[in-house]
Amino acid sequence: MTTTTKDEQLDTPQVTAVRNSKLALVVDLDHYHHNKSPQECWGGRHTLSLLGFLGFTLSFAQKASVSVAIVAMVKSNSSADTNGSNACPLPHNYSPSNTTNTVGEFDWNEATQGQILGFPFIGYILTTLVGGVAAEHFGGKLVFGLGNLLQALTTIVSPVCARSSVPLFIAVRILGGGFEGVTFPAMNTMLANWIPLLERSKFSSLVYAGR
Repeated sequence: MTTTTKDEQLDTPQVTAVRNSKLALVVDLDHYHHNKSPQECWGGRHTLSLLGFLGFTLSFAQKASVSVAIVAMVKSNSSADTNGSNACPLPHNYSPSNTTNTVGEFDWNEATQGQILGFPFIGYILTTLVGGVAAEHFGGKLVFGLGNLLQALTTIVSPVCARSSVPLFIAVRILGGGFEGVTFPAMNTMLANWIPLLERSKFSSLVYAGR
């Protein structure tokens, strides 16, 4: 005959059957998680939230870097049509000879710039589901870390690819978006495994604030 101590009773969630069904169970989660919540001031969940916040900040900065840098990368065309309804009126003392930008290195039109900025989202969409499956099999830490690392590598080689050819630059941008796409499902897997249920919304907000 086995006996249970008071501590063992507290560690076990209170489960009651509903309508005599073995499948319909109601778990007193408030009682269970109240007794199981960690008491330390800084634990693994805090480290996870901090590193996740920094990881997402780095990932977003790499994706947005080209959107900021492309303004100085592309030569501006002062002779472009500015008489359209969507264009701002020119100042009275405007002179095209004084405003021509000769600093830009690349002569890309608006369509090419749109492809460079928009195609990374294709890779992002394609790898989201793959990242979730990979995180379940290999662990969220590995998938999240490799995703950020490989995205950083694509950002480093982007200047070389941009000088080589536009299709190569677009291909690298798609790869970078694909590596970014695996980070979200990987982080969701880690939050589900590392964060207690009653604290999950709070730490999820802290982690995704890096976006």
